[in-house]
Amino acid sequence: MVMRVIRGHSCVQGSGPRRPAHSGRPGAGSGFVASGGRARGFTLLEVLIALLVLSVGALGSAALQLHALQATHSAYQHSLATLMASDAGERLWLGVAAGRIETDWVADWRQRRTCGSDASHVCLPELEITITGETERRIVTVSWAETRFVDVVGGRSELEYLIELPPERLP
Repeated sequence: MVMRVIRGHSCVQGSGPRRPAHSGRPGAGSGFVASGGRARGFTLLEVLIALLVLSVGALGSAALQLHALQATHSAYQHSLATLMASDAGERLWLGVAAGRIETDWVADWRQRRTCGSDASHVCLPELEITITGETERRIVTVSWAETRFVDVVGGRSELEYLIELPPERLP
């Protein structure tokens, strides 16, 4: 007969069912009570490290949200510039259909679409619109002030829109 000692309890091998390795107290053997009877748990240092990791993650998430908002606003402004350039192109086509391309409307049109005290319309800050080219190929350039991104050249964003028109008819 072989006799072994397990944590202070004696067991006889082969003489019946084995007794559990813990003392029978609640929580004993579950890993939460050390052999000396002291409760184990998280230390203050572990909690502080976990809070540091969580705060770095939250700051990263906030920075990502800020960048996403900036990019969304920039995409909105580019969409407005595309619509304005397209509208200018349609006005040029209207001029071709009428027999003469005129650009008198550009100054008034630009003034009504800049951001002023009346915010009832869509606008681009410090809007500039130019139409270049004298033949069938015209380039509508829409430029506006861009303050959200530092990598914009001269603090302005620009969109060029190429329009190919049929030749003007002589009256």
